[in-house]
Amino acid sequence: MADDGNSENDDEELVESMGKLQEMQSELEMIDEEERIKIMKVKRKYNEFRRGLYDRRNHIIQSISGFWVSAFLNHPAIAGKLSEEDEKIFKYMVSLEVEDFNDEDSGYSITFNFLPNPFFEGTKLTRAYFMPDDRTTNVTSTKIIWKDGKNIDSGSAQESKGVKRRITDRSFFKWFDEEPRILTNGVIDEMARVISEELWTDPLKYLKNEADVDVNGDGIDDDNDHDDKEDDDKNFNGSDGNDADNNHNDEWGFTNDSQLPCTI
Repeated sequence: MADDGNSENDDEELVESMGKLQEMQSELEMIDEEERIKIMKVKRKYNEFRRGLYDRRNHIIQSISGFWVSAFLNHPAIAGKLSEEDEKIFKYMVSLEVEDFNDEDSGYSITFNFLPNPFFEGTKLTRAYFMPDDRTTNVTSTKIIWKDGKNIDSGSAQESKGVKRRITDRSFFKWFDEEPRILTNGVIDEMARVISEELWTDPLKYLKNEADVDVNGDGIDDDNDHDDKEDDDKNFNGSDGNDADNNHNDEWGFTNDSQLPCTI
């Protein structure tokens, strides 16, 4: 009977200890939530500071013909994913916008703004990333309405403007044509990361020299350094940039923490 008494006391102590642990856990969660709210307020504040500069920057960029097509062609992670037809479309692009959500939803959107063009209806293409938790991302995209005879189904290997392109089976703009999708377990959209964290934050980095952009209306310069571009491809892909079966990234760069390809 004494043993039973000790067992009951142990059970009571266990229940009491578990209750205290739960109280502490609740307090920690309250602190985490308070931290999240304060960080969000600070982030919104600095996003507002940046927004004015980004708007002014976009205004200046729009006065430089060929700015964005040059920036995309000079980025080692993106150039190999642009077909010749894609390049024609990018020549109508006037601005890029990356915007963090300012409500309770965590996430951001990427918007490409174009002039009216002969390829698709409308002038704005947006891809949005909603992150309800640390391990899940809901992705939505603008459905492109192609004009008659302009739907781009595939690209091809090519050399253009001194830039050696990676072989690709599809247009870059298929990225927008995907159905809504959910990324889980650490899988990320590498293309979105590159655009939002590299091209958007410092597009000038990918204009190799002043001749790359058409400041006089003469078109993009044809004398880009081919050898330097190949070196950039090697640094990004760990190969010569032409291997369509590269194991580090799939065609669109969807990858998880272990760098295994995720098929669309």
